[in-house]
Amino acid sequence: MKSINYAGLLVAVAFTSSFAQDAQPLEKASTLTASASLDVASASIYDSGTVLSDSLVLQPAFSIGFDAFDAVPLTFGTWANYATDKLDPMTQNHCFTEVDLSVGTAYSFESGPDLAFSLISWQYPNMEAWNGEELLFASVSKSVGVLTLGSEFELMLTGDFDNDFHVVPFAKIGTDVTDDVAVALYGQVYYYYGEGVALDGWMAYNIKASVSVSSVSLYAAYWGQMDDEMYTDEAHAVEDTVFGIGYSVSI
Repeated sequence: MKSINYAGLLVAVAFTSSFAQDAQPLEKASTLTASASLDVASASIYDSGTVLSDSLVLQPAFSIGFDAFDAVPLTFGTWANYATDKLDPMTQNHCFTEVDLSVGTAYSFESGPDLAFSLISWQYPNMEAWNGEELLFASVSKSVGVLTLGSEFELMLTGDFDNDFHVVPFAKIGTDVTDDVAVALYGQVYYYYGEGVALDGWMAYNIKASVSVSSVSLYAAYWGQMDDEMYTDEAHAVEDTVFGIGYSVSI
């Protein structure tokens, strides 16, 4: 496994500290928070449309957050994908195919957008010839009523695709039906820029509908590819619907 390049984190901490006086952290000051979740889905598909698992998967996640230096809210998180069936290039059945580690911060401005920055490590145990990767992640979004518009950005730091850049614009419409029931419709598109590679363009789109009842959520997500020339093998030619159910708890 590759070690995380913490230089990016130090830059992010220094940057966020500089505007901490003008922005409000998303979490309350001096409060320790923790959350855990578990999703059970019919498949696992990455934003680019790459099929990571084409059968039932379990996806646990855990995060813990606190305020550093009384100014920067930090969140440490982990996420994993456990596949119940083998899909090339997996080396075995019933195994973890991805484990992610992250550290990040987020701020919300009273009259401006919500901002988030993270340093993330993607690791792929039991995936033949898949090397670990580290990246810088950022997101910007703004909500007006039930509508949220924004974009995510990923800059690859290490691995086979270092210096590649991803842009994921998204839109979400969501509302609370009751105190315990919420519905949402989410859509995104994925743009890939590959340094020195022929992969450069809009790759895939995703439309996701969800219903949440208290701590339980049900969702269906449709994936489709946007450019056939962006894919080099059958496993990437995705056009499928993923169904899932999730449970989350916060402390």
